[in-house]
Amino acid sequence: TSEFPLPLSVRVTDANGAGVPGVVVTWRAAARNPTGSPAGPWTGTDWNGDTSVNVFPGVTAGTYSVTAKGAKGTSAVFTLTNV
Repeated sequence: TSEFPLPLSVRVTDANGAGVPGVVVTWRAAARNPTGSPAGPWTGTDWNGDTSVNVFPGVTAGTYSVTAKGAKGTSAVFTLTNV
């Protein structure tokens, strides 16, 4: 199965809105079908606070979520659809 055409991306910022480098972001997809697989369970932010991961869709069609979670518990949720 090929990956989605664009990676999921997040930016980690501080209280002033500046990007924070070196933060570990964990990526988790739904544990039930439909689902997909992030290319890795975690990524680290670059010097701008940006990080991304490619996602490979599962074989079951439908909509599901992938969550990116930062070190202090903040998260972003992406909705993906397998066709």
